[in-house]
Amino acid sequence: MLGSGVSIVESLKIVSDAVGNEAYRQRILLMIEDIRSGIKMWEALDGDPLFPDMMIQMIQVGEQSAKLDMTIVKVADFYDEQVDTIAANINKLLEPFIIVFLAVVV
Repeated sequence: MLGSGVSIVESLKIVSDAVGNEAYRQRILLMIEDIRSGIKMWEALDGDPLFPDMMIQMIQVGEQSAKLDMTIVKVADFYDEQVDTIAANINKLLEPFIIVFLAVVV
């Protein structure tokens, strides 16, 4: 949304409506208020346990380089890859248990 000209505040409002987790929704709404009062996005998130430090640092770099939209996309891609890797690893770990379970059932 940022790349297409939507303001950061409006983008965050849309994101807060789309988020399924109420804790994240409330935190994003608080961040909107911080941004309206002049606090940078990364400063509003700094120290928040809901958001990883690496993500906050990447947002800081994106704000400083005026390429926040591209930086956020890179962060999202990184976490997508992490989720895929974890899911694949869980599947690899569960396969032997499923085979043994089915062998016992049969």
